[in-house]
Amino acid sequence: MELPPYRRHFDVVVAYEDDDDNDIDIPQISIYFRGKEVLGDEDEWISGKNNSLVKEMDKKVEKKVRENVKMMMSKLAEKCPELKVDIEELSVAPSNSVQDGDASGADNDTP
Repeated sequence: MELPPYRRHFDVVVAYEDDDDNDIDIPQISIYFRGKEVLGDEDEWISGKNNSLVKEMDKKVEKKVRENVKMMMSKLAEKCPELKVDIEELSVAPSNSVQDGDASGADNDTP
């Protein structure tokens, strides 16, 4: 099954940045459309009260990733209504598959 044209060009990238002060890795989300970054910067970092446990809290981190991506996709849908972004069908690479560096999400050119 082929993805609709407006969805096949999206990539969700989750990168981890080391925070030497707190000995944690902070996940950062970026969203790309046709290879150009549309959303994602330091203001979109996921943070919480238990930052030192981020690595052990895969489920909670993944939930926050999904919440933040949906929020960013909503912003994108407002700016570009012609894309008709289906936020509920958005999929993101599971947090346990992300290592140091970048990892692309499921919304790429492969069905």
